[in-house]
Amino acid sequence: MNVESLLRTNCSEWIKYSEYEYVEDKKGGLYLKPTDDIIIKMYDPIQVIADMITEALNIGYTSKLHLLDELKLQYKVLNFVLNYGLLGIINAFMCGGDYSA
Repeated sequence: MNVESLLRTNCSEWIKYSEYEYVEDKKGGLYLKPTDDIIIKMYDPIQVIADMITEALNIGYTSKLHLLDELKLQYKVLNFVLNYGLLGIINAFMCGGDYSA
């Protein structure tokens, strides 16, 4: 099964928010979260799947090899999230999928 057919069987619309921000927890961990004044946007991941995978692999590669300083890497991750959202279980809720295993 290829990625496109997998996406088509699950959902053809994903959500993302209009803005995200980095927040730091008490232990110094850095996280991305939607800002307080956001707009929910829906998009079709099938139309951007090649770009999404390429960008994710590029971020992983540059991170693993330490090719960028921390601030530039954070910018690349934020840009990815602005383009595609925080990928995860929220898309399963939007599609009505049953992911309780």
